[in-house]
Amino acid sequence: MYLTLGEAADRADRTQATIRNWIASGKITRYRHGHRVYVHADELDAVLHPTPVAE
Repeated sequence: MYLTLGEAADRADRTQATIRNWIASGKITRYRHGHRVYVHADELDAVLHPTPVAE
């Protein structure tokens, strides 16, 4: 499922600027459709709830 920046910010309880920063830093991928920017919900969830790596 794809989310707009506003939807992603609401879901993450962060600002749209934070979501844009995550896109700019490569933490999540930006998808465009026309002038709209979207992020994938699964990628956002992975940033919010990282899976611990076994050592």
